[in-house]
Amino acid sequence: MAEEVQHLEFVPRGPWFALQGEPLLNGDSIEVWLNNQWRAGRFRWSGDLDERPELETSAGTLVIPPMAPVRWPTASGPIASARNFSPE
Repeated sequence: MAEEVQHLEFVPRGPWFALQGEPLLNGDSIEVWLNNQWRAGRFRWSGDLDERPELETSAGTLVIPPMAPVRWPTASGPIASARNFSPE
């Protein structure tokens, strides 16, 4: 695996979620490893501490599981050059 697996990090002082130290805002593009594939979409979270964040895709909205691998899209983002995750 060329990249350390990243997960969403809850930051209680926000409150917000972060990815690789960068706060995630509603609408930010991310990729989540679900069902043996990277799924691209937009980050969504209501701000309700009792609700999980979601990935909004063209096919619908998916809840992001607590330990699902997450990354910035491979073509853009703050650290695109460091993203080479391959689960195989």
